[in-house]
Amino acid sequence: MARASWIASGVRTTTQPLLYVADTYAYEVAVYMQQGRNQNPVGEITNGITFPTGVWVDQYRNLWVSNTYGELESNILRFPQGSTKPDRTLADPNWNADDVWVAPDGSVYAINSGYSGNFEIVKYPPHKTVSQPVGDPYLTSDITAIAGDTSGNLFASGLGVSGGGEVDELPAGSTQWQNTGIPLMEPGGLAFDREGHLVVSDIGREVVEVFSLGHKKPREIIQCSAQCWAIALNHRAKRLWVDEVNDLNGTIDEFSYQKAQFVETLAQPSNSYPLGLATTPDLY
Repeated sequence: MARASWIASGVRTTTQPLLYVADTYAYEVAVYMQQGRNQNPVGEITNGITFPTGVWVDQYRNLWVSNTYGELESNILRFPQGSTKPDRTLADPNWNADDVWVAPDGSVYAINSGYSGNFEIVKYPPHKTVSQPVGDPYLTSDITAIAGDTSGNLFASGLGVSGGGEVDELPAGSTQWQNTGIPLMEPGGLAFDREGHLVVSDIGREVVEVFSLGHKKPREIIQCSAQCWAIALNHRAKRLWVDEVNDLNGTIDEFSYQKAQFVETLAQPSNSYPLGLATTPDLY
């Protein structure tokens, strides 16, 4: 049974950066301060949370959570900073919402996955509650993560028709997806740093790689200690958090992004299995 929600009083109105962890099998989103060492949670959000898989923080510091609550039912919840109750719900009656990303114009994007093996990316236009598919003709067997850059281009990682991992791009204003040519064994999370480099975790190789757009070889490789899934950067892109999964246990490890060095592991319960990470303010 999920624990009751709580938020430390100083976190409700803080302007200090936060880290959110979607702890899927603990049925909660844990809240951490980014500053300091040996961090413990300063909050846990459980209201309305049943199976969180993805998180994102928009430019107004609202937390968005992709959440599954039934066999083929899911929703996307919005929590204002410091609140443990959602103030907006986007229903998704088709499949399961596996990840969420919010564009600067307020459009909400989500990955839809179904038990029949169908995957698609959908968009909720600003102030709308009904989604429309933006699709992905290349990542037909699995879509693992979505993210966008400051130019409004949308990126998705997953498995292509050949079974190999790849990253595809939907340029701003286009309806045609393009394969970036970045080779991956088993794609995990996506993020962008302040210079516009694409940061990709590869579950199969247990690494996080940094790419300049248009290049197929990484400019930097960060070695993980286990399968690395979701990733998140702080706003200055000096610190990187990685969700590392070993068997049925998951940990959140912090790295120095610019030096590619391990810093510490965040305190988490023994049954933790996080699948989503987000920082506030997230990068656009």
